[in-house]
Amino acid sequence: MILDLSEVLSNYDYTLKFSREITMENEKVFGSDMIFEKPVLVSGFAKNMSGTIEVFANLKGEYKTECARCGGEAVQTFSIDYINTVGDGEEEIPLQGTSIDLSDAFYEEIICDKPMCVLCKPSCRGLCPKCGCNLNTTDCDCTSFESDAVWEKLKNLNLKDEV
Repeated sequence: MILDLSEVLSNYDYTLKFSREITMENEKVFGSDMIFEKPVLVSGFAKNMSGTIEVFANLKGEYKTECARCGGEAVQTFSIDYINTVGDGEEEIPLQGTSIDLSDAFYEEIICDKPMCVLCKPSCRGLCPKCGCNLNTTDCDCTSFESDAVWEKLKNLNLKDEV
C-alpha cells in the first residue's frame, strides 16, 4: 500500500487521511496456514508533526486457520493499531521520494499478531487422546486413558498437607 506524502512533507501540521482495502497473501505461521479470503480494511492518517511524519493506522480483518485442539477450521478476527515514524531508522518507514510503502509493515503486524493457539470455539473439546475422534462432533466409547509411565510416580505424591 503506497501513500503519496508530498502534501504532508511540505505542510507542517498537515494530515492525510486514508482508507483502503488490501489483499493479503496466504501464509504458514507457527505450523498452520493463515488463509485470507477477504481483504483487510486499513484506515488511518499520516501527519506532519513539526517536521516528523507519523503514521497511525488500524488494520481490521479475519483469516482462517486450524484449531489448535481439534484440527478443524477456526476463524480469527483481528483489529490492530499501528503507529510508526517515517525516517531512515531501522524500525522506521523508509521514504521513497515523496511516498512510503506500508505493505510490508502491515503484513508483519498481522503475522506478529497471530496467537500461537487459535481455537475453533472457546469450548472446543479437542481430540480423544486414545482413539483420535473429534470430541466436538462425536462421543467416543473410550472410558479410561492409559497414562504415560513417566508420570506414574506423581500419583503417589500426597499434596493435601502441603501449603
